[in-house]
Amino acid sequence: MARRAFARTERLQKQIGEVVALVLRRESRDAALHDVVVTGCEVTRDLSYATIFYYLPERADRDQVTQALGRAAGFLRSRVGREIRARNTPELRFSYDESVATGLRVEEILQDIGPLPLPAEDEPADPADGAAGESEG
Repeated sequence: MARRAFARTERLQKQIGEVVALVLRRESRDAALHDVVVTGCEVTRDLSYATIFYYLPERADRDQVTQALGRAAGFLRSRVGREIRARNTPELRFSYDESVATGLRVEEILQDIGPLPLPAEDEPADPADGAAGESEG
């Protein structure tokens, strides 16, 4: 059974993600970081680490952005520390979020397949439905 995060942890995760996203977009000197889209944040239970999940548009160079995020981590941590109310500011780690790209690929495949034909009104929607009323015996 998964443990539910505390309200404080959830609040910090949201705040940290928002601060990092804003700072990357508005204050970063490195142009490679302006296209980074922050998709989420997870904070460890002891609040010592925060993993920032991010996504990049296709035109961005992933290796270049990864290096730039590593260089900017200290600056981002200091900005997060100024904005959130916490005794300690978590160390920031960055992780590329594959789920967005996967979702886009699934959507593209579904569009290629096209809409499925609807069954006629006199036909059951599923061939197994016709036998549903019969008892096993």
